[in-house]
Amino acid sequence: NYHKFQEASDLVDRQAAFPVSGYGEFKSVMDRLLNDGKLLKTSGDSAGAYVKSMTGASARIVDFALKRKTQ
Repeated sequence: NYHKFQEASDLVDRQAAFPVSGYGEFKSVMDRLLNDGKLLKTSGDSAGAYVKSMTGASARIVDFALKRKTQ
């Protein structure tokens, strides 16, 4: 269940990832992506933008935690 993972949920919300349950759903999503260039581009662009927006997130979290610890 992808709902347990924030990043997965974020990507699904942004239509940058597509949850599937089983081969039939996987094949359907892949067929849509392979046959719809616009969908493929928009989902890929959305995924790329999300990854870029999260760049450095781990470092920011560690910095925040260390600053709180010293206060």
